[in-house]
Amino acid sequence: MPRALQTIFSPFYNEMWEFNIEYASILHLQISRLEQWSIWLGKKRLWSSALKMVSFYDLRTVKWKRGAVYLIDQTELPGRLRYVKCEDYEQVAEAIKNMLVRGAPAIGAAAAMGFALTAYHSKARTKRRLLEDLSVARRVLQETRPTGANLFWALSRVMKKARSVEGDVEAVTKAVIREAQRIADEDVEANHRIGRFGADLLQDGDIVLTHCN
Repeated sequence: MPRALQTIFSPFYNEMWEFNIEYASILHLQISRLEQWSIWLGKKRLWSSALKMVSFYDLRTVKWKRGAVYLIDQTELPGRLRYVKCEDYEQVAEAIKNMLVRGAPAIGAAAAMGFALTAYHSKARTKRRLLEDLSVARRVLQETRPTGANLFWALSRVMKKARSVEGDVEAVTKAVIREAQRIADEDVEANHRIGRFGADLLQDGDIVLTHCN
């Protein structure tokens, strides 16, 4: 399986699908510029100034970067790859509620990142006050998807970590951020393992139907 995805011309469309590479530097996307080329489609000539190569394994649905969370806007897929920036838990909650984030594990990781944002931007001077801020964020995030098992699990896991930390506000904040990142990393690794297991079952030319239950 190639380690890069290449945008291609489709004979059924007048334009080439293009990735919106806003925040590309944040996600370390590998963009290569190839020589210009053109094809004829009937009587209409289509031009492309470049082919864009995006490293599949560098894509992250949820990512923490310098006090902000970046989420793939899944309402734009597959025609456009767009990232939204969240700077507080309320923006994360809106993203979950409006289905910018989809899939139980991704929702759980996003909710955990909402906790990370809460701790990072909190003005609390004591651990008790910080835990109160986290509790407020927890209530808001839980309401976004009442049936989301991963969401509740992730929030409980991070809150448990926050309560167990011995130390000041800074120590708790660092622990919350690390735990949220760990949840996101574990989801990525789980997906890679699923892909490796599935690859052993597939042959070239096989057709795979995927669905959400």
